[in-house]
This record gives sequence, structure tokens and C-alpha cells, in this order.
Amino acid sequence: MPSPRKNRETHPSRHHGGRGAGSVSAPRMARHSGELRGAALVIVLSFLIIITGLVVAFLSSVTNDATSTTAAAAGVTTRGLADSAIQLTIAQIRDATAGFARNSNGSLNMDSPVCWASQPGAIRTYDTNGSSGGSGSGGGLSVGGGSVYKLYSSTNMVDTAGNNPTNDLPSSSSWVSRSALYTDLNAPVITTRSGVNLTNYPIMDPSMTNTVNGSPVIDGFSISNIPSLDGISNPAAMPVTWLYMLKDGTIIAPDASSTTTATFSSAPVQPSSNNPIVGRIAFWTDDETCKLNINTASEGSFWAVPSFSTSADQAFAQYPPAAGEFNRYPGHPASTSLSPVLWSVMGLSNPAQLVIPNPANNNDRHISGVMSNDVVRYFNRPTYLAPVLTNYLANLFSNVTPRYAWGGSFGGTNCLITNRSSNSAIMLPTNRLYASVDEFFFAPSNSAGATLGRTNNSVFLPGSGSGPGLGLASGTTNSAQFVAGLRFFLTAQSRAPEVNPLNLPKISLWPVPDTNRATVNPRSQDNRTRTFYDQVIAFCSSLGTNGTNAYYFTRYDASSPTRDLAAGAVAGRNQRLYDYFRRQLNQPVPGFKGAFKSSNKWTPALTDQIATEVYDYIRSCINLCDASMATNPSAFTNYNFSNSYTVPPVSGGLGLVTAGSGGGQVVPIRIQNPDG
Repeated sequence: MPSPRKNRETHPSRHHGGRGAGSVSAPRMARHSGELRGAALVIVLSFLIIITGLVVAFLSSVTNDATSTTAAAAGVTTRGLADSAIQLTIAQIRDATAGFARNSNGSLNMDSPVCWASQPGAIRTYDTNGSSGGSGSGGGLSVGGGSVYKLYSSTNMVDTAGNNPTNDLPSSSSWVSRSALYTDLNAPVITTRSGVNLTNYPIMDPSMTNTVNGSPVIDGFSISNIPSLDGISNPAAMPVTWLYMLKDGTIIAPDASSTTTATFSSAPVQPSSNNPIVGRIAFWTDDETCKLNINTASEGSFWAVPSFSTSADQAFAQYPPAAGEFNRYPGHPASTSLSPVLWSVMGLSNPAQLVIPNPANNNDRHISGVMSNDVVRYFNRPTYLAPVLTNYLANLFSNVTPRYAWGGSFGGTNCLITNRSSNSAIMLPTNRLYASVDEFFFAPSNSAGATLGRTNNSVFLPGSGSGPGLGLASGTTNSAQFVAGLRFFLTAQSRAPEVNPLNLPKISLWPVPDTNRATVNPRSQDNRTRTFYDQVIAFCSSLGTNGTNAYYFTRYDASSPTRDLAAGAVAGRNQRLYDYFRRQLNQPVPGFKGAFKSSNKWTPALTDQIATEVYDYIRSCINLCDASMATNPSAFTNYNFSNSYTVPPVSGGLGLVTAGSGGGQVVPIRIQNPDG
């Protein structure tokens, strides 16, 4: 029958499980193919996103690297320009302190010695005839005799005419608009802290010229009214000249007629496309040695060795300083006073309270021909009994100076002769030195918190007047600004070379016991002839090691007129030092006209005699450690005079002390005339 066959063909899936080529399977295959194509599209889009992200990241990295490279290159250029200013300043200092004038070709003129003196922003040199230069044998006009070596940027860095550096100041206030020629190195920077605007000056704060109780905050400091400051918003402007650097490192100055565009018609080298301008510098160099050193200064109290019989000498004799009372030692760094800067923040009403003679001290006590107890007592410090002064001094020595102490004669008010209990060495503190001026004024801990600035040192008292003197009392914000202004006057480091006017090492005045020979003192011990102070002075007076460059005399035989001269840190060093000193007396002294040995001063023989007497004074009159007056036998057990240069006393019978042969006596030196 046809019907059943037709049905089987129409529904083959019923018998073949869907594997046939019937019309039912086609839509499912199309659906699977579409799903695969959609997944591929998602994968492709994902990879495109990842690749795009990588490309964007790469391009961003390249851009950042380029920016960083540009910034780094700019930093290197800036650092190089800054180093150029530093190196230029170092070169100026080296040229100024060479000790001799320079010929036009840069070589030293050994026939033209000069001495030098430094100041903020410059070093001056002085020749032997007072002129500004002369003919040199090394190639032309001599440079450096009576010159000014400028330590700030200027069109003329070495002024051989010795003119005043104020000549470099612009003649009017129009310099402000001439930005290609001048710049203000002391332009203030205004910052805001706790809602208060602070004006910070990088070099010098003009508010330091304000007054407290009618006296300047910094005693003796003022700013002159010069034309270049008229109408300028900055009363302490410091205009200096720009110096331009070319690609090859040449530094040139712009023309004085430059305004907003620099011109160089007068420059020795002209900028060009092959040698363009790469930067410009402007600088000014301070001199730390002209500031008060907070580690070495204190408050001087004048004292001098009594030499005559005046009332002043008698006062000095009865009120000598105690051992370790360095502020009364003539010439000691501790005799430098801090009161010109600190007076307004340490309770004084005016800086003249510590000055002698002081007309304001109306106490009816003065030095006259009549000797009285009051004159003796009040000569050194007429108003020391005022509590405000004793508080100031006690505070200064006890809480401010790191290595000094208050005691002994208490500035010349306590007689060590009548008050023998006070006549003992002052125990000096061993605090570490200050690292900066900030550390000097601020407390070690900051209890005020980071947002309020630093806490003040409680030693610096509030309520000391009006004006900037209240800067330490009216809040930590103003305190920081006030302390920043004092950095122009105070320092924690002030190292400087110790040279004489001939730019040569000085000779120590302190004689040191010889370690190579036994002394005439029978109590001296081998290799123990020097005290601790002798060793320190020997170390500080030497260059190098082994005593080959020792600039101190040694001694060992007070009974011989010749043996000490042959001694020395090394054999014969005393003789060489004597000749070294004698030759300097024969040379023209820079800063003065002529020499000690000259036709209108002293003959060669008299000059040599002066050198001999100076040497013999050092040998026989300084630190003699004379024991000839000892009468107490206990002294031999307490001290034994083991470091005495002369023969010490001897202990006799019945507990008596008798002078030794030659005790306290030094035979004068005898030197053969070196010139025959």
C-alpha cells in the first residue's frame, strides 16, 4: 500500500535517531555557528582592548619618561649653573688669599706680597706701598695689591683700584625694571601659616633695624638710605648683576645699558648660534667669620695684666679671673659678647647696660687719681649688682653657652684674694656644640606640634620691649621668622685660617717642654714633661705630623744660654723658627709701608736683637711654672713641680722648704749673629 511508505519517508527520524538529512536538523547547526562567531568577536574585542591599553600605557610611559628626562636635564643644567657660581667664588677666594699679587697673565708676582681681610661679599688685599698695583716681572701690570675680590656677581669681579663695592649698586630705583641686568637676591617670599602671612627674606631681614625701647634690635645695625632703594617695596633689596653662561662654559656680563633684553657688545666673547647662552647666574657670598659664633662667644668682662700702679691696675690685681673663666681672658673667643644680638630677648632694657664706660650708669663711681674700695670693686662692671644683669649673665653661661660656666670672679665682682673659697678652677660643661642657629633658639622637644612651629627655648624671656624683640614671645610663628632674621648675625661655624699679614703660619706664644732631652728639673719624668694643655697647644700649632712643621718653641735647659736654641720638636726646629721669624721682620709688611728693618726705622742688627728678645721672652717669661716661692712642704706631695722649667725648691730639715740652685731663674739666650 502506498500510504505507509509515504509516512516512513516523511518522518525518518523516528527510525534513524535524527542522523538523517531531513529538514529538522538545519536550524540547530546555524545556531551553533552563530554562537562561535559571537565568541570570536568577544575575544577579538578583548584583545583589542588589552592591546589598546598597552599602547596607551606605553605612550603614557614614553611621555612621562620624556617629561622626567627633560626635568632631569633641566635639574642637571641648574645644578651645573649653581656649581659654576660656587666654583667661581672658590676661585675668587683662592686668588685673593694667595699672599701675592698676580701678574696680568695670572701668575703670582713673588716680589709683591699682599695680605688680605675678608668681609661679607668681598675680600680686600693690601700691598706694601698702599698703591693699587704696580709693574710686575711676570708679564705686565700687577693685580691684587690693594684690590677688591668680589664674592658676588658683578661686571668686574676684581677691582684693582680698590673701590668701594657700593659703586656696583645701581644709581636709581629703575633697576627693578631692567630684569636682564639686575636681580634682587633678597627678594622676600611670602608664605601663609595658620592664616598669618609671613614675609621671609633669604639673606637679611630689614625688621632687624627696628627698635626696642629706643635701641636697635641688633646693636649697631642699620640700612643706609641710598638712591637705588628709593620707592622700592623691599627696604633691604640686594641688587646684583646677572652673569650669562655660554655653551662652552664662558661667563660674560651684559652691557650696563641692558634693560629687559641683554646685550653683549662689550663682552670679550659674543653669543652665537654655535655658542648660545645656556643659562645665567647671580650670587652673593656671606662671611661666617664676621658673625657671632654661638659656640665660642659668651659675654666678655675686660681684664688686663697689671702693669703699673694706677687704680685700674690695682683693681685688676685684686679682681683677677679664675682658672677657666675664659670670658675674662684677653683675646679669648669667650671674651666676644653676644649681648649686641641677644640683649632684647634676654631681659636687658638696652645693649649699653654691659658697656664700660657707660654714661648711663649714674652711680658716681669712676676711675680717678684717688684709690678707694669702691673704685676697686666697681671698676670692671659698675652696674653688675643690678639683678637684671646678674640674671642675664647667669642665664647666658648656665643655659645658653655650651662649654662655658658662670663662676670664679663672676665677671670681676668677686675678689679671689679675699674670697679664697671661690679661687678654684671653674668646672666647665661638656655639652655638645650647636649645629645651627635654629637649635640655639628653639627647645630640643617640639611640644607646640608640627602645625604651630617650634617651641622656644625658655631662656629667651618674653616681654622685653616692643618691636621685633617680642618675636620670641608673641607666638611660635613670629618666633621662627625672628630667628630666621638673626641668622644674618649669628652662626654655629666660623672657621678661618690663622695666618699673619705675610699669609704665613703664626708662631705660638706658648713654650712647650722638649720631649727629646731631659730638663734640669730633677722631678721631671721621661716622656711625661708635657701637661695636657701643652699637648693640645702643640697639636694646634703644628702642620702635618712628627713635628717637622711645628710652629712652637720648645725648651728644656733654663741654665744654659745656648742649648734651648738647638732644641725643637725635631732637632734644630727652634733655630729654624727663629730664622723664620727674623726673616719676616726684614720683609715689607703688607698693609703698611716698609719693614722693621729699614733706613728710617731699625738697623739690621737692631732688628735681629728684637727677634732675639721676642724669642727669649717666650722662652723665659711665659708659663714659667716658677716654684721658687714655695714654702709649704705639702706642695711636694700635692704637685711636686714636675713640669717646672726651672729647678724647683727642695725639702730641707725641720719641715722647711728651701730654694734650689737656680730656682726661678732663666739664663738669657745667646745667639750668634746669623749674618756674621
